[in-house]
Amino acid sequence: MSEQAVGTALSWRAPTAADLPAWLELVQGAQRFDGDEPMSAEDLAASFESGAWSPEPDARLLALEGGELVADAVVAHFGATRDMTRIHLLGCVRPAERGRGIGRQVLAWQLERGAQRYAELDSDLPGRFEVNGAAGGPAERLYVHCGFEPVRYWSHMVHRLDGDTRPAREADGLRVAPYREDLAEQVRRAHNEAFADHWAPTVWEPAMWHQRAVGHPSFRPELSFVVLDGTRRDPTVAAYVLSYENEPDLPGGAPVGYLARIGTRRPWRGRGLGTALVCASLAAMRDAGYDRATLTVDAANPTGAVSLYERLGFVAERQIVSYQRPIGPPPST
Repeated sequence: MSEQAVGTALSWRAPTAADLPAWLELVQGAQRFDGDEPMSAEDLAASFESGAWSPEPDARLLALEGGELVADAVVAHFGATRDMTRIHLLGCVRPAERGRGIGRQVLAWQLERGAQRYAELDSDLPGRFEVNGAAGGPAERLYVHCGFEPVRYWSHMVHRLDGDTRPAREADGLRVAPYREDLAEQVRRAHNEAFADHWAPTVWEPAMWHQRAVGHPSFRPELSFVVLDGTRRDPTVAAYVLSYENEPDLPGGAPVGYLARIGTRRPWRGRGLGTALVCASLAAMRDAGYDRATLTVDAANPTGAVSLYERLGFVAERQIVSYQRPIGPPPST
C-alpha cells in the first residue's frame, strides 16, 4: 500500500514530538464524538515514548494540504502472550472527514506495516492482528470486510461517586493497605499470576510494568490498594487494585478515576478481597473530589467480575469489541 495512494489532497508523515498537541486534539475530538473517554496529554506522551511502537516506521499522521490532521495510524506490540503474538492496530479519523475512504487507506497501511512488524519479532507463536471498537461502531463494517472477526467483548462500566461508598480496611481478616512503591515487583508478579487464566494474558516484564503501569504519568498510588497476607515485615500481596486518572468527558470537567488493574491471586479467591479493594479505591476517589469512577472488564471474565462490579454500583455504559484476524493476506472477497 503506497502512502501516496490516499490522494493528492492528503499527505502522510511519521509523527514527531512537535506534533503531540495537534495529534492530541485529533484523537480527543474523535473519542469524544464516538462517546469514548478521551486520552490525556500525559497518556499520548507516554505512548510516544513507550517502546511499544516507534514513530518511524510504526506510526503515520495524515494531514490536509494546509496541515490540519485528519487521521492517525499506529502499529504496536504490547508484549508477549502465552499463545499468540498480537499486533495492535490503533487509529482514528476526524469525524468531519469520515466517509471519504480514509479509514480504508489507514487500515491498509496498518496491515502492511503490521505484517512487517510481526516478521521482525521472529515469533514462534501464531500472529494475529487486533483492533478494538465500539459495538456497532462506524468501523465495524470495515473490519469485517477486511477479514476481522469479533473475538472478545468488554463492558465499560461507570460508578457515580455521589453517594456513600463502603470503605473497607479488612478483607476476611487480611489487611487492606495503601499501595507502596516497594511492593511494585510483588504486584507485578501477582498480576501475571492473577491473569494467567484470562483471555490472551500479557506477560508483564519488569521494565514494561514500570513504564506502562506503576510508572505511568496517570497512575495514582494514593488511590491504589493491596491486600496483604503474612507479617508486616514479610507481607505477601494477595490482591491489588491500581487506579489512574482519566481526562474528563468534556473540557473543564472533573477528572475521572479509572480502576485499570484489579486482580486476586488464585489461592485467595472467593474471600471478598476484590470487593474490599474496589470499595477502598472508590472511597479514596470520592474523598479526593472525583465525581465518578470507571473500569473496563472482560464480559466473559472467569472470576465473575462483572456481577461483582454491578453489586458495588457500577453500571455498564457501553460495549467494546476486540476483533482479530490472522496475520497474512486478507481473505478473498
